[in-house]
Amino acid sequence: MSDTPTALGYRLPAEWEPHRSTWLSWPHPRDAGPHPFEAVESVTTDIVRALVTSEIVRLNVRDAEQETHIRSLFEANTLARIRFHQFPTNDAWCRDYGAIFLVNDDDPERPSLIATDWRYHARSGAPDSHEEAMPRRMAETLAVPCFPNDLALWGGAIDTNGAGTLLAARQAVLGPNRNPGTSQEAAETQLRRMLGGEQVLWLDGSLAGDPACGFLDNVVRFVAEDTVLLADAPHQDENHAPLQACAEVLKRAQLSDGRPLQVRRLPLPAPRYHEGQRLPASYTTFYIANRIVLLPAYGDPNDAAAQDILAACFPERRIVPIACAQLTQGLRILHGFTQQVPV
Repeated sequence: MSDTPTALGYRLPAEWEPHRSTWLSWPHPRDAGPHPFEAVESVTTDIVRALVTSEIVRLNVRDAEQETHIRSLFEANTLARIRFHQFPTNDAWCRDYGAIFLVNDDDPERPSLIATDWRYHARSGAPDSHEEAMPRRMAETLAVPCFPNDLALWGGAIDTNGAGTLLAARQAVLGPNRNPGTSQEAAETQLRRMLGGEQVLWLDGSLAGDPACGFLDNVVRFVAEDTVLLADAPHQDENHAPLQACAEVLKRAQLSDGRPLQVRRLPLPAPRYHEGQRLPASYTTFYIANRIVLLPAYGDPNDAAAQDILAACFPERRIVPIACAQLTQGLRILHGFTQQVPV
């Protein structure tokens, strides 16, 4: 299929739109960071148990032996909602290397769902064969067309309102170990051709301790077509200045139909450190499923405030806190574990 997804009428839906399933990859021991692997595995089982109350979970596992082990962790009613795929991976960042799925709402002659396949570079900047193959494997599993392209992209570097506006982290897309020599104009053209957006709003800045230097999803997220939640830090916090710079860009922005973008703030938890390193703990790494919203929790006083804010944004969904201290200490974030498959 030589035509681009946009030319064929496809668009990237917002995360709150209906899902067929959520796709995850089971973590590896190195995902545990300084914690025992069993602690990170326990958090992952909590994520899966919560998600199966909302939708089918598709789970990448290394091999039959690992699948047998994972099956032993769950009860029968949970296993009935899990689809196992023996697709080996090198880490659990399914959002960043997995297929990004688009929908076609209007043309019954075309498939309603397609996958897009982006080049994936690990944190080191090097390609990885397992992760590079994942979008094609996911598309083949679902029997949907897959559109490849040559732009390197992490799924956590973008977000959409599903109605023509795309947020993109400039450093994560245009950094020297992602797409060297690619101009912002060229990258924006490719994003619009592949994802169906009418405009791209570029943001600079990332949280202190962000190992990827530019994840968007631990800074700002769409929660409605005209509303974003932006992380907020007090004046004395080193994150205050970059977050305020993002706020100024967003407050000046207009949607493709001319409406202003509403910017609401979501407090950060108190600074967390490991061996002197600031950890990128943030509540904006929540995940919106069909019936629930997974909220990262840190045992912090702001956990309750974040839960109240998300409950107001999603009154028809149950907010489910997931204890994420172990993930964050391993420089992992909740949203990065997930990738939605829209209806």
